[in-house]
Amino acid sequence: MTVWFLAFLAVAWIVVYLPSVWRARQNSPFPAVQGFKRRMRLISPRSRSGRWVVVPESRERLLAQAFLRAQDRRKRIFGGLVVVAAVTGIWAVLSGGRIVELNLIVDALAAFYLALIMDAKRKLLDLEQNVHALHPQPRSEPGYAAEPGYEYLEAGGR
Repeated sequence: MTVWFLAFLAVAWIVVYLPSVWRARQNSPFPAVQGFKRRMRLISPRSRSGRWVVVPESRERLLAQAFLRAQDRRKRIFGGLVVVAAVTGIWAVLSGGRIVELNLIVDALAAFYLALIMDAKRKLLDLEQNVHALHPQPRSEPGYAAEPGYEYLEAGGR
């Protein structure tokens, strides 16, 4: 009887004590620092000096990645609409009835979505054509004045 009671106390102690130890260990700064070092090791480039240099990604690259993800998402949505239009079209030909109306609705949705994609692409192309640098790049000729009052000189010039 005493052995069972001691075993019960040991199990109760483990059930009460170990979770609190686990929480205390997770909340201490030491594991957080180790986790930070481990994550930095994963994303840092390998160098021979032993120092890590972690640089945030450039804004242009993040914008380009977001643009590509949006394009992929639009292609998937449009592809899904085309597949649904084809399936409902085949179903309408085989069954007839109200399915023809459903097919027309799906076809209209696909056409409307295609029009939205084309309009967005046209606006993007217009924006790319209309955007130009506010400050022109200096030419290689010394003394080239891009704007009145501004003068670009070569290195070592007066």
